Amino acid sequence: MKNIFGFILKDEGDKKRLSKVVLPSIFIHLIAAVIYVFTILLLTRKLGAREYGIFTYSFTCISLIISLLMGGINVMSVREPPALLSKGQIGLWKGFYLWSSRFVLLVCIIVPLLITTFILFATHFLHLFKYSPYTLPILFALAAFPFYSLTNYYSSWLRGQREPVLSFLPDNIIKPVFFLIILVCFFHFNIWNAIWARDLSFVASSVFAFIVFRKMTKMDGITAEYDIPAWKTSLKSFFFLTALVSVSSRLDILMLGFYRDASQVGIYGGADMIASKIFVFQALMNQISTASISSLHALKDKEKLQNMVTKITRGVTIVSIPIFLVIIIFNKWILSFLGPAFINGQSALIILCIGQLISIAFGPVGNFAVTTKNEKVSIVFALIRIAIIILLNVILTPILGMIGTAIATSVSLVFWNVGMFMTIKKRTGLSTWIFG
Repeated sequence: MKNIFGFILKDEGDKKRLSKVVLPSIFIHLIAAVIYVFTILLLTRKLGAREYGIFTYSFTCISLIISLLMGGINVMSVREPPALLSKGQIGLWKGFYLWSSRFVLLVCIIVPLLITTFILFATHFLHLFKYSPYTLPILFALAAFPFYSLTNYYSSWLRGQREPVLSFLPDNIIKPVFFLIILVCFFHFNIWNAIWARDLSFVASSVFAFIVFRKMTKMDGITAEYDIPAWKTSLKSFFFLTALVSVSSRLDILMLGFYRDASQVGIYGGADMIASKIFVFQALMNQISTASISSLHALKDKEKLQNMVTKITRGVTIVSIPIFLVIIIFNKWILSFLGPAFINGQSALIILCIGQLISIAFGPVGNFAVTTKNEKVSIVFALIRIAIIILLNVILTPILGMIGTAIATSVSLVFWNVGMFMTIKKRTGLSTWIFG
């Protein structure tokens, strides 16, 4: 990996960042992947299909709510601190932390209480809903809400403080390791042990993230300054953008499920999961580079910013192509690991992979738009992408099934990348495309 990137990076500073940031980050994610596979095998074998489904569904609901409510403030926590520090506005830097942390604490306290009250009142007193196998597990999983939110918040701040390697530790190492240790200690655990183990793992990760943040961030003696109207405006935009991204990322599954049976949904879901692995390095570099992009944009250093983005796009594309080729060449063999029925997802997998690779070639266009304060452009094109997904699914999915869904997903993704690329280039004069 070092030799591959070294072929592109000639600058000594880039090579130093490769050794101290990029490669350690990749190593952390590889360890996390191994722990994840082992944990999934342990959970599925001990809980069985039904209880594992309840466990997964419960925490999926919680994570979706958190991503909707906290996604905006987390993006701002990556973007604002480096921009403010690069301009020497340390008073606003501290003020943003105090304002954002109060917002996070308020959400962490109020939202779980409101959700719990609503579920209990609607089911027990109003009888609007019947108790289901998911009711109590979701209520117990809600205990993780504040700690999960705080983990994401302080990890975002660490990335904003240009400590990406440290920012990956709470969610990728501390949480899964702690969770796995508790499960092993229980030995003969059931779904309730697993839920409480998960909750406690979020407690551990949030405490770790907070301690690391406090050690790496010195705010004593700084007088806080505030720009609350501007921060509220940005937060509203990011909230809307996060909601649109969450919807668009799940719309293909929802549309396929509306037109076809559950088996096609399952096969498509497996193909989509495999295809998404092509995007792993792009997602990782987005997290690593956000603070640097924000700082360079704040300083209006277009030359360095263009140079950095071009290097990122070329490096990510080079390491993603081998993954793309392996999946395309051995697609049948890879799908067979999921089960014999999943082999029918070959065509959908190839179409999804092509869409992912084209997206990577356009570079971190979405991340670049947000960090250069062009989030309104992202909102417009997210809406257009949702419209395209719905239209193409209505036309193609009833006829072609999961292949039609894959075409709709890939076409909408390519359109989004092309539209974002052209608009951002026109607005900033900078290109995220692989050829600069």
